[in-house]
Amino acid sequence: MSPIAKPVHSLQYFIRRSKTLQIYRNLLRHTRLMDSSSRQWIESEAKNQLLANRDVSDVYECKKLIQSMEAQVADIVVAAKMAK
Repeated sequence: MSPIAKPVHSLQYFIRRSKTLQIYRNLLRHTRLMDSSSRQWIESEAKNQLLANRDVSDVYECKKLIQSMEAQVADIVVAAKMAK
């Protein structure tokens, strides 16, 4: 029996993955300031969005999704600061 070969990923794959995780962590940091119901809803929506787009491999589509995620997090940061 031959072992199943694992896919080989490019450097750009790991850079995009790192950027996505960085944005997600930033979102989680800023939602700590919100009330629990808002925080839970935002966190679950972000997680669902990440899982739904998990298999996207097109570079341009990934960039578009990352930019969209950054814009959404920026809006959430503003909302979290106003909630203080």
